[in-house]
Amino acid sequence: MKIATVTTLKASLSNTLSFVHYHLNTGIDHLYLFFDDPNDKAISVLENNPGVTAIPCTETHWQNNGCSSKSDIEIRQACNSKLALSWCRDEGIDWIAHIDSDELIYAHNTTIKTILASLDDSIDYLLMPPFEAIPNKMECVNPFIELKQFKILIRDEESLQSLPYKERVLYRGEFLRGHLGGKSFTRIHNNISHLNIHRPTSESINLVEERHEAALLLHYDCYDYHNWLTKWTRRYDGTASFSGRENRNNQFDDFCSTLEDKDEALRDLYKTMYLLPPDIVKELKQCNVVREINLDKPLFDKPQ
Repeated sequence: MKIATVTTLKASLSNTLSFVHYHLNTGIDHLYLFFDDPNDKAISVLENNPGVTAIPCTETHWQNNGCSSKSDIEIRQACNSKLALSWCRDEGIDWIAHIDSDELIYAHNTTIKTILASLDDSIDYLLMPPFEAIPNKMECVNPFIELKQFKILIRDEESLQSLPYKERVLYRGEFLRGHLGGKSFTRIHNNISHLNIHRPTSESINLVEERHEAALLLHYDCYDYHNWLTKWTRRYDGTASFSGRENRNNQFDDFCSTLEDKDEALRDLYKTMYLLPPDIVKELKQCNVVREINLDKPLFDKPQ
């Protein structure tokens, strides 16, 4: 079995390398990386890595794939994932996951290949629910190593309302700040039309979904103040497009209304949205809505 990931990214060199090394060390055979910045330093660093295809997203790249650098991020991601899907078919890859550079595929006490191999042949994709990292300070060098506490996805309204310190841990009624849809590992066959952001689609059949309790997506959404400020500022000034569910749109509105205030107001908003005191985190762990996950540091070293 051969498995791959596809990602459209714009990240620091250190975080990109940590992302690549982790997935290669945990059993991903190949990573297709599409760099929004065609001059990204990581392209040359990774060009001789046999487990990586690094593609600079030049204007020529976009034109050749019926897209533009000015297109919404979701459209650019769709262009790139479609291209990666075609390459996987040519290269005999069996499964592919469409993930972002602030996400890690995690298999608890097993490997993702073991989980995929255990699935019945009728299963078209494995959905991995999001576990969202809890930032613990305003600045973070390597979130993949430093952040160890993760919120689990809670959909039941009664469970949400019964959370301790709910006025502090919920923001506009939601526990997670990032996406709720998770990401998927898709079995590659001729009926798969698009990978999409969260789930694949088919134009000819109804796809069959599976979940496995050990298969998770670790999402490091806005892992520190600078990362949060950069992400929302790019959406505010139009250098990055944005669309999302109502809660995410409300977060954007709150950011915009605070942007004209002093920097301290923005810092306070980030703290309100993301930071939680250790005593609250401890109680949330006791309620089984926060889980501690310690990733071994060697997983982020360059594979030998």
